[in-house]
Amino acid sequence: MSSPEIKSESPALTPPPLEIGAIYAILFNRLYEGNWHWSICVATTHTKVTCINAIQPNTMDLSQWVLEIKELDLSMPQLVCVAVRIGIQDSDSEDLMPTVEEVLRPIPMSIPSIDKDIEPKFTCRVWWREAVRKLSSFGLIECGDVDLLEKECKAFAGQNLPERGKDKCFLIHTASVSH
Repeated sequence: MSSPEIKSESPALTPPPLEIGAIYAILFNRLYEGNWHWSICVATTHTKVTCINAIQPNTMDLSQWVLEIKELDLSMPQLVCVAVRIGIQDSDSEDLMPTVEEVLRPIPMSIPSIDKDIEPKFTCRVWWREAVRKLSSFGLIECGDVDLLEKECKAFAGQNLPERGKDKCFLIHTASVSH
């Protein structure tokens, strides 16, 4: 008599649903621990976002930074570590996105004067900090302390570090210092 075949199947990883119209700080895992790629995203569906972030498009010239705006489907395998809800608007996300883009597009790819004493070089995180300030000053989110929000985002991301060779879903949190 033969024994039954045992199948070792891992359950499909299903990310948690996003809140449509919410503004998120999304941190993407990088190859080295404790360092993330920082972005601002607006949820357009429960699984899709419009992502706005500063990137280095040319690996031959790491001093060059540009603004990237793209649609992402977070139900597909990604390197997303955490999505931290930093704001929610009553309006439809389709109406919200042009306003968010209008506020964030003019941010220079340089260290803002408020961060000159604490930031040695421009990074996507430095751009993100200024983006949070702009969104707050335009009333799209309420954040009185970008340092505390950054610290909170890092703490959430640190709770979901990927294990080598293992897929992992991102986590969703709501920031306590921004809404």
